[in-house]
Order: sequence, then structure tokens, then C-alpha cells
Amino acid sequence: MNSTKKISPPKWADRILQWYCAEEFLEEVQGDLHEWFHRRSKRQGLTLARVLYFIDVIRFFRTFRLRSMQEHKTKVGFGGKMNNYIKTGIRDFRRQKFYAAINLFGLVAGFTSCLFIVTYLQDELSYDQFHSKKDSIYRLNVDISTSTGKLELAYSSGPMAQTLQSELPEVQDYVRIAKNPASVLVRNKERQFYEESVIYADPAFFTLFDFELALGNKETVLKQVDEVILSPQMAIKYFGESSPIGEEMQFDGTTYKVVGVVQPMPTNSHIQFDFLVSMATWIALRPPTETNWFWFPVTTYLQLTENSEATFATKLPAFRDKYMVNERETSEYNLSIEPFAGIHFSEARLGEMDVKGEKSYLYFLAAVAGFILLLAVANFINLSTAKSTRRAKEIAVRKTLGALRSEIKWQFLVESTMYAVGALALAIVVYIALLPSFSDLLSRQFDGAILTTLPFVLALAVTPLVLGFLAGFYPALVMAAFEPIQTLGHQTKGGFRLRGVLTTFQFAVSSILIFATVAMWMQLNYLRNTDPGFSKEQTLVIDFGLNQQPIARYHTLRNELENLENVGAVTFSSHIPSEKPHGVGTRIYNEGEVIDGEIYANMVDYQFYDSYELEIVAGRSFDFSLSEDSSGLVVNEATVKAMGFGSNEEILNKEFLQWGRRGRVIGVVKDFNFLSLHTEIEPLSFQMWPEQFRKISVKLEANRVASAIEGLEKTWREVIGDIPMNYYFLDQRFNEQYRNDQQLGTIIGIFSTVSIIIAVLGLIAFATHICAQRAKEMALRKVMGASASGISFLLYKQFSRPVGIAFIVGLLPAYYITDQWLEQFAYRVNINAMMLLLPLLLLAIILLLSVGYQSIQTALANPVKHLKDE
Repeated sequence: MNSTKKISPPKWADRILQWYCAEEFLEEVQGDLHEWFHRRSKRQGLTLARVLYFIDVIRFFRTFRLRSMQEHKTKVGFGGKMNNYIKTGIRDFRRQKFYAAINLFGLVAGFTSCLFIVTYLQDELSYDQFHSKKDSIYRLNVDISTSTGKLELAYSSGPMAQTLQSELPEVQDYVRIAKNPASVLVRNKERQFYEESVIYADPAFFTLFDFELALGNKETVLKQVDEVILSPQMAIKYFGESSPIGEEMQFDGTTYKVVGVVQPMPTNSHIQFDFLVSMATWIALRPPTETNWFWFPVTTYLQLTENSEATFATKLPAFRDKYMVNERETSEYNLSIEPFAGIHFSEARLGEMDVKGEKSYLYFLAAVAGFILLLAVANFINLSTAKSTRRAKEIAVRKTLGALRSEIKWQFLVESTMYAVGALALAIVVYIALLPSFSDLLSRQFDGAILTTLPFVLALAVTPLVLGFLAGFYPALVMAAFEPIQTLGHQTKGGFRLRGVLTTFQFAVSSILIFATVAMWMQLNYLRNTDPGFSKEQTLVIDFGLNQQPIARYHTLRNELENLENVGAVTFSSHIPSEKPHGVGTRIYNEGEVIDGEIYANMVDYQFYDSYELEIVAGRSFDFSLSEDSSGLVVNEATVKAMGFGSNEEILNKEFLQWGRRGRVIGVVKDFNFLSLHTEIEPLSFQMWPEQFRKISVKLEANRVASAIEGLEKTWREVIGDIPMNYYFLDQRFNEQYRNDQQLGTIIGIFSTVSIIIAVLGLIAFATHICAQRAKEMALRKVMGASASGISFLLYKQFSRPVGIAFIVGLLPAYYITDQWLEQFAYRVNINAMMLLLPLLLLAIILLLSVGYQSIQTALANPVKHLKDE
């Protein structure tokens, strides 16, 4: 019996016979062929018997044995079966709306989240990739090594590019870009505003980069002094709908001619501007740009010949030795090149033109997208197997009536694919609707163009089919394996262990995301609330840029502002805390020893330290009544250490040379975080140099801010005239340093919430099913004397086990991921018990709310309701 079962004719040959042979002849013909097959297999071998069997099937083809056309029509084909599968799936959706809605919601949430994350990832990874020459463009970087450490610059000196092109054949072309060091007062007739995004560039800007002009000729622009190109936003802001070409504008009183309007620039470019001015203008204002090899005001981009970057890099040391070594310079310089296409994700340097990207963030977000999709699929499998008993009788009846296992499997694979396709369609609708809000959240412009790219379209076409198969494969196996007799006899089992594993997986992922979200929230809260070492509250900053009128009226303006009601301390400076000051070569003379270093320099007046509540730990601060203080220098403690002095007092009265100014060190200020907490406190110095002032910091009294601002604006108009008062609050500007971190925290928080919602809904549906499945058992327990609280606890314990295991499983990866993210901060929170307890507490609350209602309802149910049929 068993051997006959194993040795059988080829099924595909049998199908050919069944297809053409009429029913009245099939049994006779097939019986004869099978008998011959078994005889041949014993005498001539199995392989030859199967070949001869196929020959016999073809040989027995006779016209009188053919099926009629009507028989072919009545036989259900694949198309008919598919139609039946779809109808059955729709009926099941209508009959079990609760489970269907949860399944659909989970898949829609998963797909939508993935669409948003993929959009963000694609935008980040495509940074600067739209330039056709990107692979041949390199940025020239300079490293300066001094006694205070190594300064890594994205800047270079003005003469370098021209000299490199003239001496080294690898350099085809170059563009130098300089960023305006302060805000600029831009005026066109009655319209005037302070602007910050002003850059200067060489004429080859539009040759090297693929920025296009909407108006103007890119072959002729940027060659003359005082030429400017506008962004589309600035063209509308200053000229409305009329063409600005040939019109004139004033930049801090200097007249510029508009020669072009650029096309809208992609946001995924590290080169951004509102005003593009000719480099000739920069050089006319700052002639040393062309001659000073040790001043680094420009960012230089070089176009190299094909495959010459390695050869070019080997020539840079000799080039440096030729032009950047002399007896007056004790600092060591190193030149290097960096691929243009990789600038966005490289290590940050001083002078970067845009915020850097973090690939670790992208990896984490990609993992989140994958986890959310896996959660949705796990939810689908979990719910599909959980509700299998509800359809068990349907499957049993169909199998009793002759349905094959393959047909049962196809039924559920088609249904799962229907869910996936429908969910993807809904997800695209939700994605398009929420895309503007997503753009606002990240301060970027996402247009949804990714939906039209061929690779993405193919991925959208394949993904629901693959996920439908993956999500439906196991339920199909479970349901197809049901035995009709056991099923109709109420003995269905199976799938519980897998459902436990899937529930554990869901909450393990959720616990990781909860842990990461809690850690990010605590770190961002730490950044916002940690004392940076200076007073930033209630501080309004007036930014007048390069305008000289406030400096010319310094004493009058200060006195008038200090006399205003609701106004406290007033101080002038070149920079405020949270801004990166100028990096300046500084020389200290110590008893015949010369100590060189690159340190930051801020120009302040004598009230700066009192206004910001900075502590002088050695020496004194500036005194306006002492004439020698105009050549004095105050440094922070980090400078003392970097310069090699053993104590703060040792550096006092030492002679210094900084930015061409000589004098003596008069004081040491206690270290404070003038930059973000991402970095350690760096060396910083202060001079009293009024010509360099760019900002006024004003302390305001609490609860009187509006009236104080009104008084400030009135006084400003009276003293300065019609120049607008450009102002902002220091604490807002300080918090902008952590904008990327806050955005990441928000994104992770949103998608963590989505994952938790998916897991919770799955748990609710799962709990509903299990409580219904165990209703008779609980009723019997209640009849036997079990209390309602005991029954509730029993059910609650069943669900708490996988959630507890999930927390333990997710603990180690959560700890690792969070610790890696925190490593980027010089000042960070430590992972403590609170970070562990909050996710655990949240999971416990989620579990209680998810299954508590169902458990209590089952425990309180009347036993008669469930036992009346027994």
C-alpha cells in the first residue's frame, strides 16, 4: 500500500489526460494507464515507466474522447477561482469588521510610516547629488596645528585656488565662496530688511555647479564688482512681480546691480543662499583676500581632471611648503581635499556652510521603518491565526466538499495580498495628505516626487505582493491543515505558540523604541535646562550687522537704552553665546617663549561680563575708564590650559599678539558653554574693540517684555533713524543649536507612538480572541468557586508573560542604541534606573489598558451564558 502510494505516475501527465478526456471515458482510460504504469515500473524501472506513461496519454488522444466545450466552460479555471477568492475575502472583511479594521490600520500605519522615513532617507542620501560634475569636484580643507590643539577648517586662503590652477595641471577650474560674516541691511526703495544668507562667489559658480538662472545669463554674471543674483523668494520680497534685472539695491549703503534670479534651489544642497554677490565685490572690500596666505576667509571648490585626485593630493605638501612656511609662522598647516558629494556626511569642520548629516541617524531611522513594517506584518499574522478558529468550520465544510489544500492556501494568500494592496493604496493617500505637515516639521521641502521614480514604483508594486505572501503564508498553512472531523467536533488548536512569539517580538521592538524616546527626551530636556554658565533668560539681542551707525552713536544709544523702563543691563559685542566667534591666531609671549594657538575671539564692551553674569576667576574685567584696556585681553580657563599655564594667575600680564593688536592679558573668566553641549568648552578670548561690534544684548524685566520692546523700538528710531531694529531672543537662538536633535527626537517619538499603537491594537484583538476562546473554561472555574479577581489575574498573567519577556529581550539593544546616540554629546545624561523604569511602567500601563477590560468582562460574565449549550 505504502509503496504504491510512493510510486505513482507523473501528476502533470494526469492533468493533461483529465483536461482533454471526457468524464465518461476518464475512469476507464486512466485505470488502464495506471495499471500499465505499475507493471512497467516493476519490470523496466520507474523512470522509463513515467516516460512511457506520458507517451500513452498522448497516444490515447481520440476525438470521440474529447470534452465538449460546455464541459470546459463549467470547469472553474484560475480566473474563476481568483474571483471566488476575492469575493470570499470581501465577505470575511464585512463579517469580522473589528479584526479587519485592526489589520488594515496596522498595515496602513506601517506603510505610511515607511513612506515618510524613506522620503527623509532619500532626501538625505541625495544631498548634493544633482550636480553633474559632483564626482570631479573637491573641497580644499586646511588643518592648523598649534599648541592649543588642531583646528580643522572648511576654509582656505584666497590665493590658493588661483595658484593651484596655474601650477598643478590636475586643477581644471575652481570656485571660491565667502559667506558674509554678519547680517546685512538690504534696501530697495521703501523696502528694507536685515538678511543673513548672503554669499560671494567666483564667475565659474554656474559652470561648476548645476544651479540654473530663471532670469539672466549665467555666462556673463558675477564678473563685475557690485553684481548680485537673487533667490526667487528675495526677488518677490523686494520687487514683487516685476523683473528685477538691471535694478539697483543697497547693501549696507553700497549700491549693487541685480544681474540674475536663480531657479528654486533644491533643499538637499549644502550650498544655499538668498543673495549671491560677485567675488570681485568681496575682494574690493577686503583686498588681503588675494595676497594673504594665512587668512582663511573662503571655501574653495576645485574641479580636478578625471582620476587625478590621488596624484593631486600627493602634491599638496610640496605646495604648502612652498607658500605657507616662513619664520614668522610657528603653526603647522596641512592641506587636504574632500569629495564634494560626501561633504554632507563627513566630520564637521569650522566654517561648514550647512548643518551636517548624521549617518547613524539614518541607520536608526531605517531600522525604525523596518521594525514598524515588521510589527504590522507580525500583527497581521497574529490576528489571522488568532481568528482562524472563527473560520475553521468554513474551511472544514469546504474541505469536506472536495476543496484541495492548495486551494485553501491560495484563498488566504489572496486575502492577505488584498489587505496589503488596499493598505498600500490608503497609505499613499495618507502620505500625500500629511506630506506638507511633514515638510513643516523638518523645515524642508518634500514634494512627493519619490513616488514617481521608477525604482520606487517597482518597489511599491512588489512590496504588497511580498508582504501579502509573507503575512498570509503561515495562516494559510495553519488553516489548510485543519482536519474536518476535528474542526466540526470543536477541537481546533494551533498557532498559540507562534502568536506568543509574535507578541513578544512586537513589544520587544516597542520597548526599544520607548527606551530610545525616553532617553532622547531626557537628553533634550537636559540640554535645554542645564546651566551653560551664563545668564540667557530675558535677553533680547539687537543684531545690526555691519551697519556703523549704532557704533558711531555708541554712548548715546547705550545711555538711552539703559534709561528705559523695564530694561536692565545693556552690552555690545561682536558675537553672543551660541554663536561661533572668529577663530584667530593668537600668540602669547612667556619669558622669551612664544606660544602660538588658534582660539576664538569675541569683541565685547566692559559690561559684557556683568550682563551675562560671567565670573572673573583671576585678574579683572574691562574698565572703560582705563585707556590701557583698549589693548587688554581676557581669556577663559580653557585658554589657560591650552596655552600650557599651570594656573590662571600665571597668564596675567603676559604680552599677546592677536589680529594685529598687541597688549597684555588682564583677566581670566570662568569657563562657560558659549557653544552647544555637543562639544567641550574651547579656548575663547575677549577684546574691547568697538569697531567690531555687531550686536546689542538687552536684559528685560520679566512680565514686561511687550512694553519693553515697544520702548526699545521707539528709542532706536529716535537715535538711529529709519533703520529697522532687527531683534530676537537669546534663549530661542540658543535652543536652535539643538534643532536637528529635537527634530530627530520628534520623529522617533511619532514613529514610536505608531509602533506602540500597532502593538496595542494587536494585543487588544488578541486578548478579545483568547478571552472568547477561554470563556467556557473561565465559566467552569467560576462555577467551581473561583473569584472574579482571580480569573482576571489569571488572564492578565497570560498576557503579561510575553510582554515581560519582551522588555528583557529589548533591554540590551535599547541600552546599546541609546548609549551610542548619547556618545555624540560632550555633556550628556547617564543611563539610569529612571530610563529603565519609565518604559517598564509604560508597558505595564499599556498591558493593563489593553487586556484589562476584556479580562474583567470575561471574569464578570454569567457562567450560564457560556455553559447553556453544554
